[in-house]
Amino acid sequence: MKKHYNKYIKVFIPQLAFDHLHYKLWVNPPDFKYQVESFYSILNDLSNVKYYNDYTDNNAMVPLYSVLLQKKYGNNYNLYICYLVNNSIIASSKYYQEDSCFYYSLILNEHIDDLLDREYYKSSYCLNNYDSNTIQLIDINNVIKSRKKVKNMGIVTVKLPTTCKAGKYMSSQYNKSSDCVKHYPAHVKVLEKHFKATIGINYETAIDFILEQYKTEIKLALDSQELVDSATRRYNHRIRCIIEISEGKKHLRFERNRTNRRIDTNLTNMAKELRPFLIGFEKLSYLDLSNSQPVLFNIMLNQYDTKRRLSLKAEIEEYKASTLSGNWYELLMELYGIDRNTAKDYWMQIAYSKNKSYRRQKNKFAKRFPEIMKIIEKKKEPDHAKFAVALQEIESKIFIDEICKELVTMNILAYTLHDGLLVPKENEQETYEIMSGVLKKYLGSVPVISINDEKIYSKED
Repeated sequence: MKKHYNKYIKVFIPQLAFDHLHYKLWVNPPDFKYQVESFYSILNDLSNVKYYNDYTDNNAMVPLYSVLLQKKYGNNYNLYICYLVNNSIIASSKYYQEDSCFYYSLILNEHIDDLLDREYYKSSYCLNNYDSNTIQLIDINNVIKSRKKVKNMGIVTVKLPTTCKAGKYMSSQYNKSSDCVKHYPAHVKVLEKHFKATIGINYETAIDFILEQYKTEIKLALDSQELVDSATRRYNHRIRCIIEISEGKKHLRFERNRTNRRIDTNLTNMAKELRPFLIGFEKLSYLDLSNSQPVLFNIMLNQYDTKRRLSLKAEIEEYKASTLSGNWYELLMELYGIDRNTAKDYWMQIAYSKNKSYRRQKNKFAKRFPEIMKIIEKKKEPDHAKFAVALQEIESKIFIDEICKELVTMNILAYTLHDGLLVPKENEQETYEIMSGVLKKYLGSVPVISINDEKIYSKED
């Protein structure tokens, strides 16, 4: 008799959210027929590393588009969302007309933890059996692959069968991603194969590190719930990064973004302080373009005719000198009388927010660079995200399509991190020379490149 093998997709859910869901399914079962796997999948999405940039950019909330929800969970997707919101398992934001969707986040706090402890939540692993109209206790060992419990902030690895709606969708997306690789340029295929064959992480030491980091942040938070929530979000994000890399195979992401052409991997959203725990990290060097986005903006500015616009020419020359020398944030520090971190925040607000937002910062910048400010605001019409995407497209063209292509021809295989590269130490100098050459071709001179956080200034300057 032929043996039947069940196929699963793994998802990763904060244990507090997982237990809270099952407690509510026990005490307040839904009034509709449901697949518990759909609930698991939604909780997974709201803590998914893949969506972390959306998460941090939108006040710790993730946009969930109705078109995607319908594909993933069927026409009654809203019943799942409403149940989670009404039972305070997730929070919902107001409707965003611009994005045509609602934003959501997991609710993870000490009040839920106290509730579950008080109500003996272990007995809550129950589901409705619609066939017999009874409540049944599920075998949690058949659902959970592992529990990585750290205080109340553990992560459970949940197995979704590929026969359920969410599992089918996630399996099809994985297959689509695998098919896309076949159409990548040859050098990108080489990088993808190298990444998936070699990337790994020292799991135990990485977990110990973020646990100590979390404990320290909680102590420093004192009575600030906002700081506690922020520390909790960081912890959840970082532990998921570690788990996904350690799981390997289907949880290793290497995707060419269709919008900006960047390569998105498990490393591109991973906190920098976790990199030393990568297997073989001590044999790698990290090279990146200092002030990358401000520097790459020069390539856009080069397209403007300044022969009859002397005021624009003067601004561009000052801007170029400041950014290529690695002193752009120092200029902003002087302009606003602020520290370096605040200067970086101000640049993000000037360059990437809606034109009507942060007018105090923008008005002061416009006094120093009126022509450049007009260009930036024009680039952001009618959609303010267009400017950031355009810079990312320039970045990916330079780093992926040119620098990485040259490196592969020399048999130098890198891990890509958008505006930076992790390469073997023995190839550090060759990589620097290739980066310098390609960047000079676009910028006219070699900008500041950092090697392992040490700025390298071109000798030609």
